[in-house]
Amino acid sequence: MKKYTSIVIDSNFVYTTLGVTPPKENILYSSFRIANDPPYSERFAQSDNNSVVFIIAYDMYTLVPPTKEQSNFLADIAIKNGAALLITEMQLKNYPCLVVPNVIEALYKMLNAFFDKFTPPTVAVTGNIGKSTTTGLVTCVLQDDDTSVFPIVQSNANDIRGVVNSLCLSNAVCSYLVKEVMEGPPPGTAKIISDIIKPDIAVITQTSNAHIEYFDSINHIFESSLEIQSGMPSDGVLLLNGDDCYQANAGTDLKKMYYAIENKNADFLASNIELSAHGTSFDFTYQNITTKMHINYIGKHNVYCALAAIAVAKWASVPNDVIQKRLLREKPTGIRQNIVNVDGYLLYMDCFNASEDSMYSSLDALKILGGKQKIAVIGDIVELGQHAKAVHERIGKFIASSNIDILLCFGEFSAYVAENASANKNISVFHSTKQEDIVAILKTNATKEDIILFKASRAMKLEEIANKVFGTNFSI
Repeated sequence: MKKYTSIVIDSNFVYTTLGVTPPKENILYSSFRIANDPPYSERFAQSDNNSVVFIIAYDMYTLVPPTKEQSNFLADIAIKNGAALLITEMQLKNYPCLVVPNVIEALYKMLNAFFDKFTPPTVAVTGNIGKSTTTGLVTCVLQDDDTSVFPIVQSNANDIRGVVNSLCLSNAVCSYLVKEVMEGPPPGTAKIISDIIKPDIAVITQTSNAHIEYFDSINHIFESSLEIQSGMPSDGVLLLNGDDCYQANAGTDLKKMYYAIENKNADFLASNIELSAHGTSFDFTYQNITTKMHINYIGKHNVYCALAAIAVAKWASVPNDVIQKRLLREKPTGIRQNIVNVDGYLLYMDCFNASEDSMYSSLDALKILGGKQKIAVIGDIVELGQHAKAVHERIGKFIASSNIDILLCFGEFSAYVAENASANKNISVFHSTKQEDIVAILKTNATKEDIILFKASRAMKLEEIANKVFGTNFSI
């Protein structure tokens, strides 16, 4: 496999790209960074040592100009953490600044110049459900001892700021670039990022009502995901979910291929799915050749993530036996679908994110897991807007027909989950909007060898409840 060396980020490149005469002394920089966050969160002003930091300090979509106070605040943090040059719209203190008329325009100009020179085959993963898991599996199947895949560790920073801030590529060697790309909010995000990174192959994961608060409809969510093709070359490949009604007739001039479980006409097909507490096995069929595959993730929904990753691997000419070997290296960690035994208590930590469909999948996973009692700690799903009440009511009805023994509901909208789950008198149901109440109830009711699910949107911070009850140290 040919390896591609990234360009050198130095002052000659930065200044020339932005139409400014470079300084006499050429300085080598480590990376590009964006300092951008209206609430002044310090983590968005962090920089690498000797990095170039764009001081934006306002919402990158509404383009409200930064105030001097905002800019100075973020500049202080960036400089403290090693920034060597600030791209700004005004001189800030006595810091090394390159002043430009519009920082956003300068950023896009810099990124386009960067990706015109940085040329590894690029894989983009967008969609509505399963992006992070799919991205992790794609990275895994492309990674071996002789192949550098960036990023080796994929964060969930999948918006424009995250794409830029993860590009620590100066003087790196990289055979593939794998990027998770947010479909929104706001609509159009995938297009902007695609135009920057110019993916050679793109995966669209399952479409659902996640983030629907910011869209007109579920179809609008898919249309925003489909804009990932905007920056792709004419010979690019679009990988679509063949069981997703929104993706069945996707409009594109690119080569499109489908992965599926139910649609037997799909290019990449999974069948004979077997679920266990140790993961999920299935038969993978492509071009009339069937291979047994296993992943260390529980649930049918994760088969879609694996199929997409395998499809990317086949595009990269990876043999089936090698794909299976690499898939086995990828394991759940932290608060992403991770089963942990804590002094006899089995915790199923799946609270990195949540949608209605992933909520059902996590609850279904409890059916195949052991445990004297099945306890579910369910928090709100955010960003549903006017659909929030109906979605949480449906989840409650789903739980009412399940084998859950104890249900702890945390948050404003989870009250609707509790209300509807209470129809099953065999389930002990509790609800509170106070974290300390859930902690106290869980301490009282959980026993060793129980299986305890934690499932909610990231904003609910359910891992904090687990940490307080079981002495763990889960974090994002």
